[in-house]
Amino acid sequence: MTRRPESKRPEAVSQLAPSALVAALPPVGSLEVGAQFEAHPDWPRLPLRSYPWVDHPPQHVVAAAAAAARAPESVPSLGLEALRASLAHELGSAVGARVDVDQIAVTNGAMGALSVLWSALLEPGDEVLVPAPNYYVEGSIILAGGRFRPVQAVESDRTDWEHIEHSITTATKVLFLTNPNNPVGKVLTRQDLSVLATMAEAHPSLWIIVDESYEAVQHDGREHIAAWLDPVLRDRSIIVRSFSKSFAVTWLRLGWLAGPVAVVRNVAKVIQWQQLYGSFLNQRVALAVLEGDRSWLGAAMQGFSHGRNLLYEQIVAIPGCIVRLPEAGPFLFPDVSRVRKDSLAIIADLHRHGISAIPGGYFAGSHECFRFPVGGDQETQLKAAEILAQVLSN
Repeated sequence: MTRRPESKRPEAVSQLAPSALVAALPPVGSLEVGAQFEAHPDWPRLPLRSYPWVDHPPQHVVAAAAAAARAPESVPSLGLEALRASLAHELGSAVGARVDVDQIAVTNGAMGALSVLWSALLEPGDEVLVPAPNYYVEGSIILAGGRFRPVQAVESDRTDWEHIEHSITTATKVLFLTNPNNPVGKVLTRQDLSVLATMAEAHPSLWIIVDESYEAVQHDGREHIAAWLDPVLRDRSIIVRSFSKSFAVTWLRLGWLAGPVAVVRNVAKVIQWQQLYGSFLNQRVALAVLEGDRSWLGAAMQGFSHGRNLLYEQIVAIPGCIVRLPEAGPFLFPDVSRVRKDSLAIIADLHRHGISAIPGGYFAGSHECFRFPVGGDQETQLKAAEILAQVLSN
């Protein structure tokens, strides 16, 4: 019988260490703030929402979950064929062009879509250019071997395309955008898409990823303008969307992407090696949401515009506060650099009063800004307005 080797000395064991690269990654902003609330159970937490929500999903959605649990099946790596076909039809109808099922992949949330895309597109050292402020993607890019490069180029009323163009280098492999922008709420116009298409043609090796997670949360009667409305961008860009934000099913943790077939083939390999495949039950429920009655979604989307208007009016009236009215999305992103109070102290006070404010630095933006959600019932929004007035005026 082979003898078990003797245990190593304590000093040798102490040399073991997990990845220093991962240890050095910044935390995800929303989870970091959430952890602070968990560490302080005495703090209140206002139910301001950053995503559509219903307390009781409709019967056809619940029935689909029950049916899937009773008769589970295996799932292809790219997702259920019927779900991908339905998503292809949905997107094709929106952009007025044929979208094939081979261009669709279903993922573990929109963040999961971004993670597999970085691995599918990037070689070690490739650069991802991120017009900021923007959603937090730094960690997922680094984990895929890429380089995260933010450039300050997004304001509430304009995107500085000239600055973005001048920031593209030979190392830039991907340009990453959110539409509407998270956290600012700026939407892309058809003119923006034209500029973006011209930029793509001028840089033949540049991929464009457009995260359209909040496409359903529009204000003032706007309609979402999808990147694939421009024919050039259909061949040069990848769209990412979220079931959580579009269809009020956060609990499914499902996202999806649409891209050129060659990209989706690479995505399939990444999914195979990272997780094999996704959840059959979740995808069957998503199919029921897509193909069933959607009248219940109207109630889920209510409150965002009212909360935006109410809280905007409250903040803009406070001396020193600078805030712009977002065109879309569930957030406000005020600048408090002119308030006679340290921005970190303001954010800490907001946390203690129950508002989940995330510092702008997490979005590669100014530390003098912060993001907070505006969704929720009217009572919650009025309470939030009262707290903001108290904290920012003090």
